[in-house]
Amino acid sequence: MLSLAEVGLVLFGVFLVYQLFISRTRKNFPPGPRGYPIIGNLFDMPSGDEVFVWAKWRERWGPLNSVTTLGQTIVVANSYQKAIELCDKKSSIYSERAPMPMAGELVGWKENLAFRPYGKEFRYGRRVYHQEFGNNVSLEKFQPAQDTEACKFLKNLLDKPTDFIKLSAGIAGAMSMRTAYGYEKVDLDFITLVNRVMDTAGVAAAPNSFMVNMVPWLLNIPSWFPGAGFKKIAAKWRHELLTMNQIPWDFVKSQVAAGTALDSFSSRLLREVKSAEDENYIKWLAAGILVGGTDTSYGTILSFFLAMVHNPEVQRKAQAEIDAVVGTDRLPTYADRPHLPYVESLKKEIYRCFVVGPLGIPHMSNADDVHDGYFIPKGAILFTNIWLIAHDPDVYTRPMDFYPERYLGPNPQQDPMDFAFGFGRRICPGRYLADAAVWITMAKLLAAFNVLPPVKNGKSYIPPIEMTPGLVSHPKDFDAIVVPRSVKAVALINASVDQ
Repeated sequence: MLSLAEVGLVLFGVFLVYQLFISRTRKNFPPGPRGYPIIGNLFDMPSGDEVFVWAKWRERWGPLNSVTTLGQTIVVANSYQKAIELCDKKSSIYSERAPMPMAGELVGWKENLAFRPYGKEFRYGRRVYHQEFGNNVSLEKFQPAQDTEACKFLKNLLDKPTDFIKLSAGIAGAMSMRTAYGYEKVDLDFITLVNRVMDTAGVAAAPNSFMVNMVPWLLNIPSWFPGAGFKKIAAKWRHELLTMNQIPWDFVKSQVAAGTALDSFSSRLLREVKSAEDENYIKWLAAGILVGGTDTSYGTILSFFLAMVHNPEVQRKAQAEIDAVVGTDRLPTYADRPHLPYVESLKKEIYRCFVVGPLGIPHMSNADDVHDGYFIPKGAILFTNIWLIAHDPDVYTRPMDFYPERYLGPNPQQDPMDFAFGFGRRICPGRYLADAAVWITMAKLLAAFNVLPPVKNGKSYIPPIEMTPGLVSHPKDFDAIVVPRSVKAVALINASVDQ
């Protein structure tokens, strides 16, 4: 009788023979690096800095590229136009979500709407999100809470300016927790857990991070089997994910039961729950707001601080606009937003220069397709290189420069909102909510504080711009000096939290 190891070797041999057959019948796929029999482009797949490797592919082979690894076709849209052609204009084909053995099956992210397959449950969740915050009218109910949290952030920053990195994570988490669950006081340790869960999600979802992502049948091997250490890692990450989901859910349930719940996404929907299945689904929708808004908004707010250190003249121009429009006797509110075009442009340039979702979550084709004369098979994984789209020299003048003026005047360059939150039917449903939170935070920061270069050995210096890898990217830790602009600014900050 064959041992498990021998059975595994036999199955792997059959798999290799099948892949050899497939590799010999390769069709006219989009161009890319030439692979090898059986393994295809296994050694061409980057294990980090994918966006830069794929940018080089575009230089050589054009804006639509592909590779095949162990029989899995991976397509990369390396321009905005190709991303729109596939994800938007052919959304009936490219709206499926690729199976993610490590992240989805083992860690448990398959319950999150962003990872769910396209179908009835996915469409229902999108509809719920759209009703809650899918347009400017529906957003108005969230604005008072966002304004309050932004004022708390200013006060915390006034008290502990050297903690701006930790406090940036706190404001992003506080706004998400207030929106999703009605939390008024957020534990920074919990926000640390949220950010850790998102970091591990990015690692788990990366194609080359674990062999199981390239050879899905490894899901079936027992956890004690040699080479199955990934299952122990997944179990730990799954526990953290479920803990993160459950803690705020238990809070809002107890508040609703006691009749003391603040108005929130969860409290409104909990009153309509009719079954345990409904409750579990809504719990995951609420968690989607938490994870979707916390880590990405944190990355954007932290990017703002780094951008101001590097671009003091931009900071001065934005502050001058606020002083001229709002004055110095109050802090900006949402009502001021239409009258602050330079601040709006600054925010757009943060989105473009500091891409927090450089690859997004990959789409998948649900049918064979021919595009631009190239064959894309059913089951192909589609990445959109959002970082390259944001730095495309064919679209943006001096794309590596931080230049908010590019969005002003009679011929503005492309608005990063067109791509920063994804494409097609998979575009982030909370993009307007997140954008509003980022804007009010930046506007109040500019009105109240100066962000200056740090000092070392008596001399100021400019810290490097270094971004973390992963599903969500944000600046690596850096130093900066954050000081109130004036005595009057200090008074405004204190008054804003005493109201």
